[in-house]
Amino acid sequence: MARRAGPGKTKRKRARPAAARSEARRGPSRLELERRLAEALEQQAATVEILNAISRAGGDLEPVMHTVAESAARLCEASDAQIFRFDGTTFHLAASHGPLGPARTGPVTRGSMAGRAVIDRQTIHVCNVDGAAVHEFPDSVAWRMGRRTVLVEPLLRDGVPIGVILIRRMEPRPFSDRQLALLKAFAAQAVIAIENVRLYTELQVRNQALSEALEQQTATANILNVISASPTDLQPVLDAVVESAARFCGADDVSLFRLEGDRLRGDAHHGPVHQPPDFHLPVARGSVGGRTVLERRTIHVADLQAETDEFPEASANARAFGFRTTLSVPLVREDTPIGVIQLRRAEMRPFTEKQIALLQTFADQAVIAIENVRLFTELQEKNRALTEAHRQVTEALEQQTATADILRVISGSPTDLGPVLDAVVESAARFCGADDASLFRIDGDELRADAHHGPVPQPIGLRMPIVRGTVGGRTVLDRRPVHVRDLQSATDEFPEGSEFARTVGHRTTLSVPLLREGTPIGVIQLRRADVSPFTDKQIALLQTFADQAVIAIENTRLFTGSRPATGSSPTASPSRPPPPRSCA
Repeated sequence: MARRAGPGKTKRKRARPAAARSEARRGPSRLELERRLAEALEQQAATVEILNAISRAGGDLEPVMHTVAESAARLCEASDAQIFRFDGTTFHLAASHGPLGPARTGPVTRGSMAGRAVIDRQTIHVCNVDGAAVHEFPDSVAWRMGRRTVLVEPLLRDGVPIGVILIRRMEPRPFSDRQLALLKAFAAQAVIAIENVRLYTELQVRNQALSEALEQQTATANILNVISASPTDLQPVLDAVVESAARFCGADDVSLFRLEGDRLRGDAHHGPVHQPPDFHLPVARGSVGGRTVLERRTIHVADLQAETDEFPEASANARAFGFRTTLSVPLVREDTPIGVIQLRRAEMRPFTEKQIALLQTFADQAVIAIENVRLFTELQEKNRALTEAHRQVTEALEQQTATADILRVISGSPTDLGPVLDAVVESAARFCGADDASLFRIDGDELRADAHHGPVPQPIGLRMPIVRGTVGGRTVLDRRPVHVRDLQSATDEFPEGSEFARTVGHRTTLSVPLLREGTPIGVIQLRRADVSPFTDKQIALLQTFADQAVIAIENTRLFTGSRPATGSSPTASPSRPPPPRSCA
């Protein structure tokens, strides 16, 4: 602790030697500069290590948190470091590094250092855990465990606390300003890691749901394909049903029976258990198939061999043929049973709810095939409707994904237009299948390139004239999309644009205007190296991207209070250096 001079005493300031004054004027010494460089390199290496851990983490947050804690303790010269997740009420230890062991977390109150950091959303730095600090933080236990200096930094995501990172020293030695700034950087990296894992986990859940839906759609599509290919022949359809049921439901053996009087006749079979072509089952409560028909409901038996009292006939068959778990679903038309479909497994392993639901789908398809062979034309129309609905859902999901990406960037960059425009051109190129995408904004009588994505070199700030001989210029002048199948050969229609296309090496070009209240403020362009026109869907999707770009430009203008751009063409300022030119 610095001491003040006593009353009436003064300290005589010693004159600094000339060599020292000269050294001070020269600035930091070589050794000091080397020390600073070493610290910077060490910090960069730690940052790279953490970013590498984040990139490898996937859904596993623990390795990243341990890397952050270790780097924080080492670079901040702390005895130990801990990271805690905060769920809104309680702290949970995420990582600990150092010989002192994890800190015990008490109640999340202002009386604890970590609690104060979360509640106030600010850094807590206790330079010396003395009596005053114990009085201010009565719920903390650092002083009881010998820690003398504590630094706590909250982990904030969009201003909301999600945890803390704290470092401690055994001696009363405050952390420097550089170390405080460094801990803030580590806190930001921890937040990024937590957010990445959260998004990754959500994506995995969505992917799992999509995979299951796709699996069922694939199975359904297989049956529908056979139905459409066999409008008058039922057997290929039934064979496809039992084969798909075995594969997608994980069964060893599948049989499909149709009701024939008081018996169930085997019409289709797939699996290793031998089943004669004329095999029949009685419609009796002692057989699984018979009870399925009589009660018109699904029957699921975990171990049929052991059910001698409940299913005497079926249990005898199970022991004879060597299977145990059985699942039987009725084929029902207008509440009338017309047959059953059965799954069997050699081991005792019950079917899942998803598999039961999927088997019900196969049963429904078998009923459709059985009862509607004669309705071939109507069934074909239904198949076409299903196919079109699937295509529309896929297209809608693709467009929603692209829109969500852009809106996420817009919300995250209210004052910085660059990332939004970069996201627009990147998404436009990716979702519209273009080799190259550029976004231009009107600047006087020219179009200035503000964003670009793709292999064709194009510096930001590239300009092209607003004339009818360029695709972008005509887009602005006509205020409508311009789609050129082969720009290199359109020498009469687009002389300037055609010449530039031959120079750069692209052919098919699509340009859509950016319109604000009917006034053009720029264009967005897609290019392909080969002659491959864009589809109507891609053109409509590019218009959506253009609308989002206009929203982003307008939002930024409103947020920053800047004057709106117009579609007019004033003369360029003479002080502006000559820009690179393009005639795309």
